Amino acid sequence: QYGSTLLALGGSCITLWTLDGTVLAKIPSQKTCNAVWLSPDGKLLVGAGGGHRMMVWSLPDLELVHVLDAPNRIWALWGTSTILASAGSDCTISVRSLETGAILLTYPRSGQVMSLWGPLDGKILTSAGFGNLTVHKLGQAKVVHDFQDDQGAWVECVWSDGILVAWVGSKGMTARGVESGAIVREFPVRGVVRCLWGFLCANSGDYVRVIGF
Repeated sequence: QYGSTLLALGGSCITLWTLDGTVLAKIPSQKTCNAVWLSPDGKLLVGAGGGHRMMVWSLPDLELVHVLDAPNRIWALWGTSTILASAGSDCTISVRSLETGAILLTYPRSGQVMSLWGPLDGKILTSAGFGNLTVHKLGQAKVVHDFQDDQGAWVECVWSDGILVAWVGSKGMTARGVESGAIVREFPVRGVVRCLWGFLCANSGDYVRVIGF
């Protein structure tokens, strides 16, 4: 979502709506689209999936800006106004320039990556996958934190604002401090969770986390 006007959804095509339900555009996909991403300024849309490539369009004219090759299926996308991170079944996170499409950084992972997230300042990047969650400081090779799930469960969703990192594993939702790594809160969760999001309440300064099942 960008502001209050756009939503993007993957599937056999990428669809853009206004929040009142009006369809703005449909972009067909040759392969199933597993991940979509809108840039923070709402000017770029990226779609990726099983076609071993990422498509980058400019908005609102839907001009194709880049076609970026990927070695395997892409499960997760995240970025800022200048960079795009992607990851999936090849167990590697790639960070590219949105201007040129060139790969700037790569981070190896111990398994497939299901989710990527980070704050808009682009200082850190979190990734979730098979049995663990990692926190990277962009530009540095060293992993800041590698949190293991006690039961080796898939970690399918992650969210971070640069201060906290939250994810859902076998014990429910866990929130830790990015710098300290210390647990801030833990919540039990029933069922499979595939989406996690945090909102900052302007009046209180507290976060309200919305979990989608």
